[in-house]
Amino acid sequence: MLPNSVCNPSIRGAGFGPMINSHLTSCFVDVILIPLPTWLLLVFGLPLLLATSPPASVQPHPTKLFRRVLHWIYRLLVLAALLMQILEIVRLGLSDSGIGLLPFGLAGLICAMGLIWSRATMRRKASTVGGILLAYWALLVVFQSVKVDSLVYLEKQAKAQGSKGPSKYPDSDKSLDNYVVLALFAIFFAYELLNLLFLERGAQGHPANVETPSLGSVVKH
Repeated sequence: MLPNSVCNPSIRGAGFGPMINSHLTSCFVDVILIPLPTWLLLVFGLPLLLATSPPASVQPHPTKLFRRVLHWIYRLLVLAALLMQILEIVRLGLSDSGIGLLPFGLAGLICAMGLIWSRATMRRKASTVGGILLAYWALLVVFQSVKVDSLVYLEKQAKAQGSKGPSKYPDSDKSLDNYVVLALFAIFFAYELLNLLFLERGAQGHPANVETPSLGSVVKH
């Protein structure tokens, strides 16, 4: 039995049981699924990154202004995702719904920001960082999609009973916030996928003594 500070079944409409009418419960999603990518990042991703050697000191290829701007937009959007999740945690707490293990997911986003910084400063190989981030964002897209499905189902159930959910965090607000987070995660996944494709193409077109920058590398002329 989870404490109400983690999952309050009287507010969320279901307990910790994984399924309700073929939909995962919001408690199960917030306690198990959403923190899982962070666990995998910490247990497998970061050790893999630390096990790889830093990039060799080679002559960097200048990065175009457009790519640097794109990288900064990416950084700001990751920060926006972090703030959106903080907002959700605060509103869940105020509505006595229970915050699950969502604070642990914040650690994953902070680690992701650190990875992005390490790639931008060329302290770690862009391809290794990109692969780890791609897997991390992919898992978040999948699990966040499951969460949105669960929230939309609960919102419909509540509407059928004439309820809008907690006054301090209505079901419609909860669904909208998580739709926004899902869209951000999808953008991050697309960025990293394009980034890896760009790296692969660039590696074929540059000599061995020139390091091809990723979309996320900030290299001044």
